[in-house]
Amino acid sequence: MVATACYAGLISDTGRFQHVNTTSRVLRDAADMVDGGADPSSISTRLFNSKSLALLELESLVLTKLTVENGGYVAYSVVSDKDYSTTGASKAEGENLIELIRVLDGIRVAVLLSETEQGVRVSLRSKSDFDVSGIARTFGGGGHKAAAGISWPDPKASVEAVLSSILPLLPRP
Repeated sequence: MVATACYAGLISDTGRFQHVNTTSRVLRDAADMVDGGADPSSISTRLFNSKSLALLELESLVLTKLTVENGGYVAYSVVSDKDYSTTGASKAEGENLIELIRVLDGIRVAVLLSETEQGVRVSLRSKSDFDVSGIARTFGGGGHKAAAGISWPDPKASVEAVLSSILPLLPRP
């Protein structure tokens, strides 16, 4: 049970062993967890290959709103509380919606804007050496070089206003 939980955390934190934090030490630790009873196939299936119909419908909505800016270097989309209500997906299910955007070929930064009653929340992911945490800190958010977030300081700000503030700071050709 412990090996399974640890392996699940490790595979999630390394993006299925794709991110720069995947080192030989991490892979040796994963092997130790497998030796300790973790089942990689079962864990991967549960984490990455099992989605509810509601989540698929939510992902579809997010993809229909996908927009590419800054000469193809930035892609963003928007998800709202209404989208969650319409599809029946839970916020927990939508935790990784940013990954739908991040996979777009050619972009350097993915942005997901979440419209809530409390205001706009911005998730940033870098696919390059661009440091998204610097952008987040500019607006009171935080994170690290490859992944950061912002709870927008003005809860009444529109998505358009947030975009006009952050897009000029993101990469362009």
